[in-house]
Amino acid sequence: MGDGGQWDMAVNNFAKYGAVPKAAMPETEPSSNTGRMNAVLCSLLRRGAQELRGLRQTGDTTGEEQARERIITGAHRILTLHLGTPPTQFEWECTDDKKIFHREGVLAPQGFLAKYTAVALEDYVCLVGDPRAGHTQGSTLTVEHLGNVVGAPPCSTPT
Repeated sequence: MGDGGQWDMAVNNFAKYGAVPKAAMPETEPSSNTGRMNAVLCSLLRRGAQELRGLRQTGDTTGEEQARERIITGAHRILTLHLGTPPTQFEWECTDDKKIFHREGVLAPQGFLAKYTAVALEDYVCLVGDPRAGHTQGSTLTVEHLGNVVGAPPCSTPT
């Protein structure tokens, strides 16, 4: 389990959650040194996958739903303990490049992203070279089940 992702995944997160300045959610030791956090999270997810496979084999759909919810809740708890809870709003003030002070007041992450992002993130793509047979150069590559936000567009990459 790596810390990386890809462009479409980042755009999906920005579109759904917005962004916050570092002052509103500062770095933590685990956000800069993710090894221990990832090990704990990976252990939880592996045990969860094993449990879900067992429930699937028995056909216990009610138990499977409850187990999924418990696993997701556990993963969320691990992440918030290590990284903190992203703010839903924050006071924002800054000094711009011309040394002019601005007091914006209370902003939500979506409002902050809209106000301080000058580019349309969805206008950019991630380019990948995939020389394997069956992946024609110039075509779009989509990996089934690759995604990080429910209901977001699928992650696809021109090759």
